Amino acid sequence: MLRWLPICFLLCVLSVQGQQNLIQNGSFEEYDPCPAHFEIFAPKYWYNTSINTPNNYSSICFSDSTSGVPYNAPGFQYPQDGNAYAGAGVYAISSNQREMITNKLSQPLDSNNTYCLTFYVNAADNDSWRTYIDKIGIYFSTDSIHFNTYYLLPVTPQLYTPDGLFFSDTINWTKVDVSYIASGGERYMTVGNFNSDADTDTIFGGDNIAQAMGYIFYDNFSLVECNPPPPTTEIIIPNVFTPNGDQLNETFEIENLPDNSSLIIYNRWGNVVYQSDNYQNNWKGENNSSAVYYYILTLPNGQIKKGTITLLK
Repeated sequence: MLRWLPICFLLCVLSVQGQQNLIQNGSFEEYDPCPAHFEIFAPKYWYNTSINTPNNYSSICFSDSTSGVPYNAPGFQYPQDGNAYAGAGVYAISSNQREMITNKLSQPLDSNNTYCLTFYVNAADNDSWRTYIDKIGIYFSTDSIHFNTYYLLPVTPQLYTPDGLFFSDTINWTKVDVSYIASGGERYMTVGNFNSDADTDTIFGGDNIAQAMGYIFYDNFSLVECNPPPPTTEIIIPNVFTPNGDQLNETFEIENLPDNSSLIIYNRWGNVVYQSDNYQNNWKGENNSSAVYYYILTLPNGQIKKGTITLLK
Protein backbone atom coordinates (compact mmCIF):
# COMPACT_ATOMS: atom_id res chain seq x y z
CA MET A 1 0.00 0.00 0.00
CA LEU A 2 1.29 3.48 -0.76
CA ARG A 3 3.11 4.95 2.22
CA TRP A 4 1.35 8.34 2.24
CA LEU A 5 -2.03 6.81 3.15
CA PRO A 6 -3.63 7.29 6.55
CA ILE A 7 -3.31 4.18 8.69
CA CYS A 8 -6.98 3.24 8.14
CA PHE A 9 -6.28 2.80 4.47
CA LEU A 10 -2.99 1.06 5.07
CA LEU A 11 -5.20 -1.74 6.27
CA CYS A 12 -6.93 -1.84 3.32
CA VAL A 13 -5.05 -3.78 -9.68
CA LEU A 14 -8.81 -10.33 -30.69
CA SER A 15 -11.70 -12.51 -31.16
CA VAL A 16 -8.90 -14.90 -30.07
CA GLN A 17 -10.89 -17.74 -28.66
CA GLY A 18 -8.86 -20.90 -28.13
CA GLN A 19 -5.46 -19.20 -28.05
CA GLN A 20 -3.11 -19.86 -25.13
CA ASN A 21 -3.21 -17.16 -22.49
CA LEU A 22 0.40 -16.26 -21.72
CA ILE A 23 -0.58 -14.36 -18.55
CA GLN A 24 -0.23 -16.71 -15.62
CA ASN A 25 -2.92 -16.40 -12.95
CA GLY A 26 -4.58 -13.57 -14.85
CA SER A 27 -7.51 -13.34 -12.41
CA PHE A 28 -5.38 -13.41 -9.22
CA GLU A 29 -7.08 -16.57 -7.98
CA GLU A 30 -3.99 -18.62 -7.17
CA TYR A 31 -2.07 -18.19 -3.92
CA ASP A 32 0.42 -20.65 -2.47
CA PRO A 33 -0.53 -20.18 0.28
CA CYS A 34 -2.82 -17.21 1.02
CA PRO A 35 -0.70 -14.35 2.39
CA ALA A 36 -0.72 -13.76 6.14
CA HIS A 37 -1.51 -10.10 5.49
CA PHE A 38 -3.11 -8.45 2.47
CA GLU A 39 -0.20 -6.00 2.16
CA ILE A 40 2.02 -8.95 1.19
CA PHE A 41 1.34 -9.01 -2.56
CA ALA A 42 1.31 -12.75 -3.17
CA PRO A 43 -0.71 -13.94 -6.19
CA LYS A 44 1.25 -16.68 -7.96
CA TYR A 45 3.33 -15.41 -10.95
CA TRP A 46 2.76 -11.77 -9.94
CA TYR A 47 5.05 -9.54 -7.93
CA ASN A 48 5.53 -5.99 -6.73
CA THR A 49 7.83 -3.81 -8.86
CA SER A 50 8.83 -1.10 -6.36
CA ILE A 51 8.86 -0.35 -2.63
CA ASN A 52 5.19 0.59 -2.57
CA THR A 53 2.91 -2.42 -2.20
CA PRO A 54 -0.06 -3.30 -4.42
CA ASN A 55 -2.82 -5.23 -2.71
CA ASN A 56 -4.66 -8.53 -2.85
CA TYR A 57 -8.44 -8.66 -2.56
CA SER A 58 -10.03 -12.08 -2.25
CA SER A 59 -13.17 -13.66 -0.85
CA ILE A 60 -11.17 -16.87 -0.29
CA CYS A 61 -8.06 -15.54 1.43
CA PHE A 62 -9.62 -12.67 3.40
CA SER A 63 -12.92 -12.11 5.18
CA ASP A 64 -12.34 -8.67 6.72
CA SER A 65 -13.65 -5.36 5.40
CA THR A 66 -10.20 -4.03 4.45
CA SER A 67 -9.14 -6.77 2.04
CA GLY A 68 -12.19 -8.88 1.37
CA VAL A 69 -14.53 -9.05 -1.61
CA PRO A 70 -16.75 -7.20 -2.34
CA TYR A 71 -16.07 -4.89 0.65
CA ASN A 72 -12.53 -3.55 1.14
CA ALA A 73 -10.71 -0.38 2.11
CA PRO A 74 -10.60 1.30 -1.34
CA GLY A 75 -14.24 0.58 -2.12
CA PHE A 76 -16.89 -1.97 -3.03
CA GLN A 77 -16.58 -4.25 -6.06
CA TYR A 78 -17.28 -7.83 -7.08
CA PRO A 79 -14.60 -9.56 -9.20
CA GLN A 80 -14.92 -9.39 -12.95
CA ASP A 81 -13.86 -13.03 -12.93
CA GLY A 82 -13.54 -15.59 -10.16
CA ASN A 83 -13.15 -14.67 -6.49
CA ALA A 84 -10.30 -12.17 -6.42
CA TYR A 85 -8.66 -9.13 -7.96
CA ALA A 86 -5.68 -6.85 -7.37
CA GLY A 87 -5.46 -3.15 -6.62
CA ALA A 88 -2.80 -0.46 -6.96
CA GLY A 89 -2.36 3.26 -6.43
CA VAL A 90 -2.00 5.11 -9.73
CA TYR A 91 -1.92 8.77 -8.70
CA ALA A 92 -0.95 10.93 -5.72
CA ILE A 93 -1.13 14.68 -6.20
CA SER A 94 2.28 16.36 -6.38
CA SER A 95 4.24 13.31 -5.22
CA ASN A 96 4.50 10.94 -8.24
CA GLN A 97 4.19 7.91 -5.97
CA ARG A 98 3.13 4.82 -7.88
CA GLU A 99 2.33 1.15 -7.42
CA MET A 100 3.02 -1.33 -10.22
CA ILE A 101 2.29 -5.01 -10.71
CA THR A 102 4.37 -7.39 -12.84
CA ASN A 103 3.48 -10.80 -14.28
CA LYS A 104 5.91 -13.49 -15.38
CA LEU A 105 4.58 -14.78 -18.71
CA SER A 106 4.37 -18.51 -19.31
CA GLN A 107 6.81 -18.22 -22.23
CA PRO A 108 8.84 -15.54 -24.02
CA LEU A 109 7.22 -13.59 -26.82
CA ASP A 110 8.27 -14.29 -30.40
CA SER A 111 9.89 -11.58 -32.47
CA ASN A 112 7.54 -9.66 -34.80
CA ASN A 113 4.49 -11.59 -33.64
CA THR A 114 1.41 -9.58 -32.67
CA TYR A 115 -0.11 -10.18 -29.24
CA CYS A 116 -3.54 -9.07 -28.06
CA LEU A 117 -3.74 -7.94 -24.44
CA THR A 118 -7.06 -7.59 -22.64
CA PHE A 119 -7.74 -6.81 -19.01
CA TYR A 120 -10.39 -5.15 -16.87
CA VAL A 121 -10.14 -2.15 -14.56
CA ASN A 122 -12.45 -0.51 -12.05
CA ALA A 123 -11.95 2.76 -10.18
CA ALA A 124 -12.09 2.64 -6.39
CA ASP A 125 -15.10 4.47 -4.99
CA ASN A 126 -13.85 5.36 -1.50
CA ASP A 127 -13.75 9.15 -1.34
CA SER A 128 -10.00 9.25 -0.55
CA TRP A 129 -9.23 7.44 -3.83
CA ARG A 130 -11.57 9.12 -6.29
CA THR A 131 -9.07 10.72 -8.64
CA TYR A 132 -9.52 9.16 -12.06
CA ILE A 133 -6.66 8.96 -14.57
CA ASP A 134 -6.68 8.92 -18.36
CA LYS A 135 -4.32 6.08 -19.23
CA ILE A 136 -2.44 3.04 -18.02
CA GLY A 137 0.92 1.94 -19.40
CA ILE A 138 2.13 -1.57 -20.18
CA TYR A 139 5.84 -2.36 -20.18
CA PHE A 140 7.28 -5.62 -21.55
CA SER A 141 10.80 -6.69 -20.56
CA THR A 142 13.07 -9.67 -21.10
CA ASP A 143 14.17 -9.70 -17.47
CA SER A 144 12.34 -9.09 -14.22
CA ILE A 145 12.50 -5.55 -12.90
CA HIS A 146 12.41 -4.14 -9.37
CA PHE A 147 13.33 -0.62 -8.30
CA ASN A 148 14.08 0.59 -4.79
CA THR A 149 11.79 3.58 -5.08
CA TYR A 150 8.35 4.83 -4.08
CA TYR A 151 8.10 6.92 -7.22
CA LEU A 152 8.02 6.68 -11.02
CA LEU A 153 9.91 3.80 -12.57
CA PRO A 154 12.83 4.68 -14.89
CA VAL A 155 11.39 2.74 -17.84
CA THR A 156 9.18 3.70 -20.78
CA PRO A 157 6.18 1.48 -21.56
CA GLN A 158 5.68 0.27 -25.11
CA LEU A 159 1.89 0.50 -24.83
CA TYR A 160 -0.72 2.80 -23.37
CA THR A 161 -4.44 2.33 -23.11
CA PRO A 162 -6.41 4.25 -25.77
CA ASP A 163 -6.51 8.05 -25.61
CA GLY A 164 -9.58 9.58 -24.05
CA LEU A 165 -10.47 6.49 -22.01
CA PHE A 166 -10.72 7.83 -18.47
CA PHE A 167 -10.90 5.13 -15.85
CA SER A 168 -13.68 6.70 -13.83
CA ASP A 169 -16.33 3.97 -13.68
CA THR A 170 -16.67 2.84 -10.07
CA ILE A 171 -19.57 0.47 -10.78
CA ASN A 172 -18.75 -1.46 -13.94
CA TRP A 173 -15.52 -3.09 -15.00
CA THR A 174 -13.97 -1.36 -18.03
CA LYS A 175 -12.42 -3.66 -20.61
CA VAL A 176 -9.07 -2.66 -22.11
CA ASP A 177 -7.99 -4.01 -25.52
CA VAL A 178 -4.54 -3.25 -26.93
CA SER A 179 -2.08 -5.06 -29.20
CA TYR A 180 1.69 -5.34 -29.12
CA ILE A 181 4.27 -6.34 -31.78
CA ALA A 182 6.99 -8.15 -29.86
CA SER A 183 10.69 -7.42 -30.23
CA GLY A 184 11.36 -10.99 -29.12
CA GLY A 185 12.25 -12.57 -25.80
CA GLU A 186 9.93 -10.51 -23.58
CA ARG A 187 9.02 -12.59 -20.53
CA TYR A 188 7.64 -10.01 -18.08
CA MET A 189 4.76 -7.53 -18.24
CA THR A 190 4.43 -4.55 -15.88
CA VAL A 191 1.22 -2.52 -15.59
CA GLY A 192 0.50 0.86 -13.98
CA ASN A 193 0.73 4.63 -14.42
CA PHE A 194 4.20 5.40 -15.76
CA ASN A 195 3.48 9.11 -16.29
CA SER A 196 4.27 11.89 -13.84
CA ASP A 197 1.47 13.76 -12.12
CA ALA A 198 2.04 16.67 -14.50
CA ASP A 199 1.64 14.37 -17.52
CA THR A 200 -1.43 12.57 -16.17
CA ASP A 201 -4.85 13.92 -17.09
CA THR A 202 -7.20 13.51 -14.16
CA ILE A 203 -10.81 13.92 -13.13
CA PHE A 204 -11.24 14.60 -9.44
CA GLY A 205 -14.32 13.05 -7.86
CA GLY A 206 -13.60 13.35 -4.16
CA ASP A 207 -14.20 16.01 -1.52
CA ASN A 208 -10.63 17.10 -0.75
CA ILE A 209 -8.50 17.89 -3.80
CA ALA A 210 -5.49 18.62 -1.58
CA GLN A 211 -5.33 14.88 -0.80
CA ALA A 212 -6.25 13.68 -4.28
CA MET A 213 -5.23 10.09 -4.89
CA GLY A 214 -6.18 7.52 -7.49
CA TYR A 215 -6.62 3.77 -7.06
CA ILE A 216 -7.55 1.08 -9.57
CA PHE A 217 -8.69 -2.52 -9.27
CA TYR A 218 -7.34 -4.97 -11.91
CA ASP A 219 -8.79 -8.31 -12.99
CA ASN A 220 -8.84 -10.96 -15.71
CA PHE A 221 -5.67 -10.35 -17.75
CA SER A 222 -5.22 -12.19 -21.05
CA LEU A 223 -2.34 -12.06 -23.53
CA VAL A 224 -2.66 -14.21 -26.65
CA GLU A 225 -0.96 -14.34 -30.00
CA CYS A 226 -3.25 -12.66 -32.51
CA ASN A 227 -1.28 -12.45 -35.75
CA PRO A 228 -3.75 -11.64 -38.50
CA PRO A 229 -4.23 -14.43 -41.03
CA PRO A 230 -2.36 -13.93 -44.27
CA PRO A 231 -4.37 -11.90 -46.75
CA THR A 232 -6.39 -13.94 -49.15
CA THR A 233 -4.99 -13.75 -52.65
CA GLU A 234 -7.55 -13.78 -55.40
CA ILE A 235 -6.79 -16.08 -58.32
CA ILE A 236 -7.16 -14.04 -61.49
CA ILE A 237 -7.66 -15.96 -64.76
CA PRO A 238 -7.39 -13.98 -68.00
CA ASN A 239 -9.81 -14.47 -70.88
CA VAL A 240 -7.31 -13.85 -73.70
CA PHE A 241 -3.59 -14.20 -74.40
CA THR A 242 -1.52 -13.39 -77.46
CA PRO A 243 1.52 -15.61 -78.12
CA ASN A 244 2.72 -13.64 -81.16
CA GLY A 245 6.39 -13.18 -80.30
CA ASP A 246 6.21 -9.58 -79.01
CA GLN A 247 7.15 -10.77 -75.47
CA LEU A 248 3.89 -9.44 -74.08
CA ASN A 249 1.08 -11.67 -72.83
CA GLU A 250 2.85 -14.67 -74.38
CA THR A 251 1.45 -17.38 -72.08
CA PHE A 252 -1.80 -18.29 -70.42
CA GLU A 253 -0.76 -16.74 -67.10
CA ILE A 254 -2.96 -17.15 -64.04
CA GLU A 255 -2.20 -14.65 -61.27
CA ASN A 256 -1.68 -16.00 -57.73
CA LEU A 257 -1.79 -19.57 -58.96
CA PRO A 258 -1.07 -22.02 -56.10
CA ASP A 259 1.54 -24.70 -56.61
CA ASN A 260 0.32 -28.15 -57.66
CA SER A 261 -2.70 -26.81 -59.51
CA SER A 262 -3.76 -28.96 -62.46
CA LEU A 263 -4.95 -27.53 -65.78
CA ILE A 264 -6.69 -29.12 -68.75
CA ILE A 265 -7.36 -27.22 -72.00
CA TYR A 266 -10.02 -28.40 -74.47
CA ASN A 267 -10.82 -27.26 -78.00
CA ARG A 268 -14.37 -26.61 -79.13
CA TRP A 269 -14.78 -30.29 -80.09
CA GLY A 270 -13.94 -31.45 -76.58
CA ASN A 271 -10.47 -32.72 -77.38
CA VAL A 272 -7.67 -32.21 -74.84
CA VAL A 273 -5.00 -29.95 -76.38
CA TYR A 274 -2.98 -29.33 -73.19
CA GLN A 275 -2.71 -30.89 -69.75
CA SER A 276 -0.51 -30.35 -66.68
CA ASP A 277 -0.69 -31.68 -63.12
CA ASN A 278 1.39 -28.76 -61.83
CA TYR A 279 0.74 -25.87 -64.15
CA GLN A 280 3.58 -23.32 -64.32
CA ASN A 281 1.86 -20.57 -66.34
CA ASN A 282 3.73 -21.77 -69.44
CA TRP A 283 1.13 -22.78 -72.03
CA LYS A 284 1.78 -20.83 -75.22
CA GLY A 285 -0.85 -22.49 -77.37
CA GLU A 286 1.77 -24.41 -79.34
CA ASN A 287 0.40 -26.16 -82.45
CA ASN A 288 -2.99 -24.60 -81.83
CA SER A 289 -4.68 -22.02 -83.99
CA SER A 290 -6.32 -18.80 -82.90
CA ALA A 291 -9.66 -19.79 -81.35
CA VAL A 292 -11.66 -19.98 -78.17
CA TYR A 293 -10.62 -22.83 -75.85
CA TYR A 294 -12.11 -24.22 -72.65
CA TYR A 295 -10.19 -24.82 -69.43
CA ILE A 296 -10.70 -26.73 -66.19
CA LEU A 297 -8.41 -25.58 -63.38
CA THR A 298 -8.28 -27.74 -60.25
CA LEU A 299 -6.67 -26.12 -57.19
CA PRO A 300 -4.79 -28.08 -54.48
CA ASN A 301 -7.75 -27.71 -52.10
CA GLY A 302 -10.03 -29.43 -54.64
CA GLN A 303 -11.75 -26.26 -55.81
CA ILE A 304 -12.50 -26.31 -59.55
CA LYS A 305 -12.66 -23.28 -61.82
CA LYS A 306 -13.99 -23.48 -65.37
CA GLY A 307 -14.12 -20.99 -68.23
CA THR A 308 -12.94 -19.97 -71.69
CA ILE A 309 -9.66 -18.56 -72.91
CA THR A 310 -9.20 -16.89 -76.29
CA LEU A 311 -5.93 -17.61 -78.09
CA LEU A 312 -4.87 -14.90 -80.55
CA LYS A 313 -1.71 -15.31 -82.64
